Amino acid sequence: MNQRRPSIFEFLSHEKFLIAWLASEPRGGKTKLAADLRIHPTWLSQILSGDRTFSEDQVFGLSKVLSLNELERKFLFVLGQLSRSQHHEYKTQLYAELENLGRQSKDLSKRVIIDKDLGEHKKAIFYSSYLYSAFRLACSVGEGKKIEDLARIF
Repeated sequence: MNQRRPSIFEFLSHEKFLIAWLASEPRGGKTKLAADLRIHPTWLSQILSGDRTFSEDQVFGLSKVLSLNELERKFLFVLGQLSRSQHHEYKTQLYAELENLGRQSKDLSKRVIIDKDLGEHKKAIFYSSYLYSAFRLACSVGEGKKIEDLARIF
């Protein structure tokens, strides 16, 4: 299908996120994901159906396989804790943490790495179109621009 990859911040369970992520992958994505996580595809199917949950180690491996950034990784870890938690007060605390991480995800200053040196090839791509510079300038004006602000401008 190869549609837009979902953002983990749109989900409150790692199962639903993974189902949406797999839908954006080419055919065979589930088998490849199971192999990358070193688990049996049946086990992955049981996790996706909600019958089983990932271990902490598997959540860490999943974050590596999906190439999640630090904020997305934290969000995934909290989703993993939420899927295993039993106590309602603990779940309430985890939901509050998810909400906080979701707010942070909308703050571009938390998501963009500053002072990263570009190689020559990436510099050539950057300077090939005015849009890259325009986007960079729009991000530098003001502090903590939100994704919604940039979407409205561009």
